Amino acid sequence: QEVHRHRHRQLAHEVAEEDQAALQHGDQDHPIGAGRRHLAAQLALSSGQQEDAERRLRELIGVAPGPAGAMNDLAWILASNGEDLDTALRLAERAHQLQASADVTDTLGYVHLRRGDAAAAVKRFEEALALRPKDPTLRYHLGLALAKTGNREKAMAALREAIDLGPFPESDAAKQEIARLEQ
Repeated sequence: QEVHRHRHRQLAHEVAEEDQAALQHGDQDHPIGAGRRHLAAQLALSSGQQEDAERRLRELIGVAPGPAGAMNDLAWILASNGEDLDTALRLAERAHQLQASADVTDTLGYVHLRRGDAAAAVKRFEEALALRPKDPTLRYHLGLALAKTGNREKAMAALREAIDLGPFPESDAAKQEIARLEQ
C-alpha cells in the first residue's frame, strides 16, 4: 500500500494549487476533468483520508464509467476494508478489461484473495508478475495467495524472493508469514 501512497503523492503534485483549492471547497463552477478528479481522490487517499477518497471515487465513477484507475483504486479500498467485495470484484474486472496493467491486475488478484478465491488470486498475481517481474509487493501477494491454496513450499519461495528483491512496504509482513509457514 505504501507503493500506492508514493505514486499518489507524485500524482498529487501534478494537480495545480488552484484546482486543489477548488476541489477541497467543492467549487462546482471550477472546470475539473475526470483525470483531475481522480488525482484529487488519490491525494485524499495518500493523505490518509480513505473515506473522502472512497466518496470521491464513487462520485467519479457515478458520473462516468471510467477511468480505469478510479475503478481500480475504489476496488482496492473496498477490498482492503473487506467491504462490498462483490462491487470490488466488478470494479476490478472492469478496470482490468480497460487497462490490464500490473497494478490493475494486482488489484484484481487482491480482490479475489479477499473474497477467498485463492486460486484465481494466484493466476492474477502471476499475470501481474509477468508484466513486472522484479516487483517485491506483487511477489509478496503471490506468496500470500499460494499459502491460502495450501502450497506452503511455493508460498515460502515467493515470499523469500520478495524479500531478496529488496526493501518494500510489506517486508516485515512477508517475514512474519514465512515464520508462520515454517511452524
